[in-house]
Amino acid sequence: MKKRLLSLILVIALALTALPFTAFAQTNGIMYGDVNLDGEIDLLDILTMKLYLVEDNPADFSFVNADVNADNEIDLVDLLILKKYLAEWDGIHLGPALVTVSFYDGENLIDSLIATKGYPLGEVPSAAKSSKANAILEGYYTDKELTSPFYAENPVDGNMSVYAKYTAMEDMVEDSPVSFARMDQPANTTFEIKRISGEILPQNAAALVVKDGSDPITVTITDDNNDGIYTVKAPNGYNEGSSYELNLADGWCFADKDPNIKTAAFSIAKQAVNNIAMNASNHYVKYSDPALLSAGSIVTCEGVNVGDLICFYKTTSPKNRDYTSGNAYMDDPETWFKAGSVSGNKVTLAALEESDNEKMYDIPDNFPVIGSLPSGNGGKFTLAPDSDGYTLDTSAYALMIGEENGNLNYAIGKVSVGDFISVYTSQDNINANNVYYGKITDYNSITGEITYVKSSAEEIETAADMYIKPVVSGDELVSEEAKARIESTVYSQVESSGFAKQAAEQLAYMAVKTDGFKSMPGVKVLLTDENGQAVSAAKLAARNISKGFELKEGVKLKVEVITSGDQLHFKDRGAVQLAVGINAQYEIEAQDGKVMLNLDASFVQEISLGITANGELVKTKLLGIIPVPCGVKVGASVDIKSFTGIRIDAQAYTEAEKDAGLMDQLKNALKNPQKIGDLLPDKLGSLKKGLNTAGDVINKIQEIK
Repeated sequence: MKKRLLSLILVIALALTALPFTAFAQTNGIMYGDVNLDGEIDLLDILTMKLYLVEDNPADFSFVNADVNADNEIDLVDLLILKKYLAEWDGIHLGPALVTVSFYDGENLIDSLIATKGYPLGEVPSAAKSSKANAILEGYYTDKELTSPFYAENPVDGNMSVYAKYTAMEDMVEDSPVSFARMDQPANTTFEIKRISGEILPQNAAALVVKDGSDPITVTITDDNNDGIYTVKAPNGYNEGSSYELNLADGWCFADKDPNIKTAAFSIAKQAVNNIAMNASNHYVKYSDPALLSAGSIVTCEGVNVGDLICFYKTTSPKNRDYTSGNAYMDDPETWFKAGSVSGNKVTLAALEESDNEKMYDIPDNFPVIGSLPSGNGGKFTLAPDSDGYTLDTSAYALMIGEENGNLNYAIGKVSVGDFISVYTSQDNINANNVYYGKITDYNSITGEITYVKSSAEEIETAADMYIKPVVSGDELVSEEAKARIESTVYSQVESSGFAKQAAEQLAYMAVKTDGFKSMPGVKVLLTDENGQAVSAAKLAARNISKGFELKEGVKLKVEVITSGDQLHFKDRGAVQLAVGINAQYEIEAQDGKVMLNLDASFVQEISLGITANGELVKTKLLGIIPVPCGVKVGASVDIKSFTGIRIDAQAYTEAEKDAGLMDQLKNALKNPQKIGDLLPDKLGSLKKGLNTAGDVINKIQEIK
């Protein structure tokens, strides 16, 4: 019986590996030799390359595709290689060299995959090739000792061997959770811990790990009530919108959790905000499919100079997007390049460099001004010394941006709407209470007159704050075509495994032997006699059911990928659910006749993605007081949640009316989900534990992929 349950769990886990995850192409996706971008490699490509070499600037030309020996130059060597390729010379290959990655299970070869040298492999052997009876694939490693993980996203520089690590299913069934999560907590959230063994001191009992790259936080561990319960807290509060992990040392545990749980993952709540503005001086071009563009592509753009940044988008310009509304713009991709070369209105695209990133955003300036402190909520003045009594503090400005540009003329050329001013009477004895902050609302570049409204140091410091949680729907994660492909693949896997029949037999036998099973959420059991009349639980018991089960018309199997609707467990975030349903009709021998059993059950696995983007201004302090913007720091995190179980849909019938006692049990179970296990017999309890284990397996699969 145990083997059957293990097989059932294994099949579910293996079937679920068909869920789609982001993957890279096996090669770099470049069609080397297709110089004129017509999708073919022929004599026209040789002609186009010749025109390029004599500087004739052909209209349709791809630098990347023409660089057939991948040396970042287009010369006669490339032309010769392309000619030999079209002449079908032996050993001629276009593009970088190819390498082989061989995957092994011990000494047994699983599969060999080809990659472009210097590029990611981007895939691993299919589940059909890597599956192993009564075992779960945990991942791949570059050494036989299984200590150095292999990542398909890393570039492959040569032929290599990779080794699979498996965990036996029997070893996983008894696993217990080692972590828990708390999402969107207040900044002053705390955790209570206690010592259960050992000599590790309280101050060393817990370690905080920042998970999203935000500023580090100091925590304290104190026994405030002298009762052996220690409180872990951040005296200055955790950073809003940040994610953390609290890990306990050996001999310590969370006061309200199982002693085996050693890790708490948590995030700090933050109000949605998006103050980051895109730089209006960049070029924003609507394009039918931005994903098709790459470095080396030639496009038509007006008014572009070499080095300018260009953003290509499909529908909505990034300047006009509102991510705080929850829209993730999944169907509206954008790609960024800079102009590598320009000939008229023909622009050859080049990849961005790290120094180009800050040019994407409009980072406000803050100009230090000496003059009397304004008393109102706004006003006007110029930076040049004149009768209005205000002038740029050039010595402070030079400290901000350097001696070369720290002068009045440079500042006048940099002023724009959205920038800030900081006014003080002198640098002597400056403090937080004698600085007036203003935000520029208008600027006359001819007269140099600045119009401003009153602002604050806090507004400057939050000028580039961003905290958004765009909702990615299941329909955006999985297309209709992908749904059909997944359903077909999983159906074939489940059907060939024998899972449906084994599960139906197991559930049917327990259905007639245990009242607890008939109360189980997710199982619908209708018992009738040979004449189609409903049979009560009492009458069923009197008939003394035997083991004589006869399956009628086979087990019906249904596989469905669900991306929206009330069936989803995670309704408030993007989720994809895989439901494997079975229906079976049995004729069962009883003491005084036959009982007809109609069984429906649905096994569910659901995965949900929560995306968070968190940004803030990178700043320094001028004169120890005035905030000076100097950049933007943006990070992103993905929260993956998994749900495994049997869908709640229970019905039971007696001859005349529903069994009130049974329905009461069910209602109580739904109100108190933790008590559902009490309704299950021992064998089904093992099944429930196995399904939870399957959910853990999916989390591992997500990490591997």
